[in-house]
Amino acid sequence: MPDKVSEELYRSVFEKSGAASIIVEPDMTIVMSNAEFEKLTGYAKHEIEGRMKWSEVVAPEDLEMMSRYHYARRIPGKPVPAEYDCRIITRTGEIRDILIKVGMLPDGRQSIASFMDITERKQAQKFLEEQGDSLSRENIRLKSGLRDRFRFGPIIGKSPAMQQVYEMILNAAATDANAIVYGESGTGKELAARAIHDMSDRKTAAFVTVNCGAVPGNLLESEFFGHQKGAFTGADYDKSGLLDQADGGTLFLDEIGELGLAMQVKLLRVIEGMGFRPVGGDRMHHPDVRIIGATNRDLTERVREGDMREDFYYRIHVIPIHLPPLRERKEDIPLLIEKFLQLYAIRGPVPPVTGKMLDAALAYNWPGNVRELQNVLHRYVTLGRFEVPNPLTDEWKPVRRMPDQVRQMDADAAFRNDDAKTPLPERVENYERREILRALSRHQWHRGRAAESLGIHRRTLFKKMKKLGIDHAFIENDRSQ
Repeated sequence: MPDKVSEELYRSVFEKSGAASIIVEPDMTIVMSNAEFEKLTGYAKHEIEGRMKWSEVVAPEDLEMMSRYHYARRIPGKPVPAEYDCRIITRTGEIRDILIKVGMLPDGRQSIASFMDITERKQAQKFLEEQGDSLSRENIRLKSGLRDRFRFGPIIGKSPAMQQVYEMILNAAATDANAIVYGESGTGKELAARAIHDMSDRKTAAFVTVNCGAVPGNLLESEFFGHQKGAFTGADYDKSGLLDQADGGTLFLDEIGELGLAMQVKLLRVIEGMGFRPVGGDRMHHPDVRIIGATNRDLTERVREGDMREDFYYRIHVIPIHLPPLRERKEDIPLLIEKFLQLYAIRGPVPPVTGKMLDAALAYNWPGNVRELQNVLHRYVTLGRFEVPNPLTDEWKPVRRMPDQVRQMDADAAFRNDDAKTPLPERVENYERREILRALSRHQWHRGRAAESLGIHRRTLFKKMKKLGIDHAFIENDRSQ
């Protein structure tokens, strides 16, 4: 200070200004502070004046910005005062957001700075921004779901039961909690799981599917966790497991009720964040995976019988979604028929469904659900006959044969036993397709019982169905029901 009078004048201004203020030397040493500054920082006057540098109070990550603004005031011709935001660290370690005004004193050496605490303002601004982002994301999801309430992505249905399912899918997609989809065979459990994934923040990552009932027990650990080369006989290379493949995305466990107790324990460790080691490996993996299970069984009964661990059950049963069977939403059958016929029309013209056919479809209770309906329509387009069992006798009868002119419309695709020009391999395939479809229908689309009735192994049936385009026909392209 030039003299004692000036010092007293400045101090008087400080104490009466109402704002936290300091005077700083060129080397950042604080030579004067007022009571408001001491209250803001928590330091006493004797700890500040002549002993503390302004840079000691500023948060380390903001030092460069503070220096830039502070020293810019010493360059002739620069406007004064300067204003900027930075964070300070109080004596107790609390971080506060501060608005600072800096100017030069008349002597051209010392700076004067005043402070305003804007911590609450910053927090409110951040909260509003986060709320805005969250509401924006939720609005996008809701608009996507409400745009056409007759369908939800690949899932078709306008019935009240399906509207409730759509709401549950939206709720599940808005969180990162594990979910489980209940429903009879053929109701579209995988489609519901995929819809949750596609509507969630994980949609850009992988959706990995595994049928827990189709993987042999001795291979489950390798399938889920992967293995290192040489871990066991036949392990000729390193293989990533399903959990690593689904990192950042969703792992869909179809038929989750078929998992054994040993694998439940190991998956539970992963769900609880303890990670896993690949078979033969020594490095822990900690993938970020959301699990969606699916089953047509009563898992609470599995828990009571001791076939499912209670802690595993509660970890996966966070958001339950129940898909109604087709017999409980028959008003959706016309929509489903229209959708599947549009799908098959990609390959060429398809015959129309008459009122008599629709009446038969509405009278039948569809134990195989949407999958059974799809295969009836597939057979209608391919073989030229619309067949559903008689509700009273359960006998399979054609409701109505296609007229010749309609049959001719799809002659290239229709199957004809008496067509001598059809190559023998194609006739054999057509025969296998027809017999497999009939067996599946007789056994309510239970593939295990259908395979047994045909005298073949279940896996052999799966391979033939895949080869012949049964069951999963067109689904991979459109993911429809």
